[in-house]
Amino acid sequence: MKILIFYTHRETLGHTIRVLNIAKKLSEENEVIVLNGGKKQDISIPKNIKLINIPYVLIDRHAYCGIKNVLLSDVIKRTRFIKKIIDGFIPDIFITEHFPFGRAEDKIAIISLIKYIKSKNPNVKIISSVGYPLLDRKIEYILDDIKLYDKIFIHTTENDFNFIRKYMDPEALITYNDFFENIKENFFLTGYVIDEKYEKTKNEKTIVVSRGGGAFLPKIILYSLKAASFFPDYKFIISAGMSSNEKEMELFKKNAIKNENIHLYKHIPNIFDMLSSCSVSISASGYNTATQLLFLKKNSILVPLNTLEQRYRAYMLQDMIGSSVIENNDLKIKKIVECLDYQLNNNTSKYKIDKNIYNGIEIFNKELNNL
Repeated sequence: MKILIFYTHRETLGHTIRVLNIAKKLSEENEVIVLNGGKKQDISIPKNIKLINIPYVLIDRHAYCGIKNVLLSDVIKRTRFIKKIIDGFIPDIFITEHFPFGRAEDKIAIISLIKYIKSKNPNVKIISSVGYPLLDRKIEYILDDIKLYDKIFIHTTENDFNFIRKYMDPEALITYNDFFENIKENFFLTGYVIDEKYEKTKNEKTIVVSRGGGAFLPKIILYSLKAASFFPDYKFIISAGMSSNEKEMELFKKNAIKNENIHLYKHIPNIFDMLSSCSVSISASGYNTATQLLFLKKNSILVPLNTLEQRYRAYMLQDMIGSSVIENNDLKIKKIVECLDYQLNNNTSKYKIDKNIYNGIEIFNKELNNL
């Protein structure tokens, strides 16, 4: 089969890694093209996958500061660019990542592309691959666009729903429950998408600090650098994130040279390898890091971005594996030191986790073949 996957990002790595993990599995028996609608990222592309970076990027890391300036002319240019690709690669399956649940800036292009692909191949299957069951657009718009889809796959578990509902106000909860009741025949929970299931190894005396792609929360890096002096017996391996700007990196380097136990990098490609053997992880609570921490039952400190997505996930890990959670407005050096001391000496969580919840890639691949 020919499979075309469209995704975009805001200079984080979560969506990129999840899409490439999925594409890697699908490419074992299919021809796969991945379209990246965000900025080009310096990452390793699995063999057998053709990744095409779409020009006229609509949005970047500034989206986290509330700066949005999407030009209709760029949307039109992007759409024309993708249509030329479709003309040479008429897919049997078209997958959009996160849309229609989110990514409103891509609506015009995606709806146009779905209709265009169907005109070329009336039997094409239109699929949505969604990382978490949260709605970033008005529900009436999502319900309207879902009519174009054959299936919505959500790469989490029922437990994620339970924690999301804990942090919703009563009115929003009613709307949320009604929405999923309305589409219950159209969505499928796969479990988590984890490509490499690393085995937890003997803890080395290291603290791994990261903030995903580096698009937000620079204080995670800065305050961890300052906290390192309180733990001279531990090596701090710090990944600032590939989208960290020059001003941020200069500040991080200035603080890193003060301690010999700090090893600062802009980006660490194999950071999940290091999670398996570190003593504690300090990070935001993005999808990929959180699912790896959960799989490894790793002692960790989570600083969620002030969104429902990251907050529910952080407190879910606190409940399941005893992670420490530091809210944005409570993020201080002293707090990191206190949480590190607890994670190094007191966190002995024994929660039992069903390993089957990590087979999201295999289940997604199986269900696509069934379609």
